[in-house]
Amino acid sequence: MEYKLFSSLSKHGFEFKFIVSKELGSFVFGFNPVYEISVDYYTTPKHEFKVIGGSSFALNESIFLGFESEIKYEVKDSNYVSVFSLGPTVSIGSSKIWLNIGILFNLTKEAMKSRILLSFYL
Repeated sequence: MEYKLFSSLSKHGFEFKFIVSKELGSFVFGFNPVYEISVDYYTTPKHEFKVIGGSSFALNESIFLGFESEIKYEVKDSNYVSVFSLGPTVSIGSSKIWLNIGILFNLTKEAMKSRILLSFYL
C-alpha cells in the first residue's frame, strides 16, 4: 500500500499493489494489478484500476533494458476513461540501490508520461 499527498495538500490518495515477477535466464517478466483512490475536499473520489506488465533483458548483472505496458481505467463522477500505454525502460543498479527510468507513450490519448524510480534496500 502506498499513501500519496499531492502538491495541493488538499488531495490525498491510496494505492494498493500486488507485484508478481518471474526470472527466466536473462529475462525478467512482471505483472502488477493496481487499485488507486484519490480524494480531495471538494469533489467526489476518483478511482483508478491499472494492470501493468513488462519484460526486461539483463545485459549484465547491473543493467536491464525492457518495455512496460499499462492499461488504466479511471472512474470519476460516473465518467469512464480507458488508456493504453506502452514504452521502453532502463534499469541500472547494484545489490543495494536501483534506478529505473521509463517513458510510457499513450496509444489512446495524446500524452505521454515519464518516471524515474529510485529503490534501495535498508
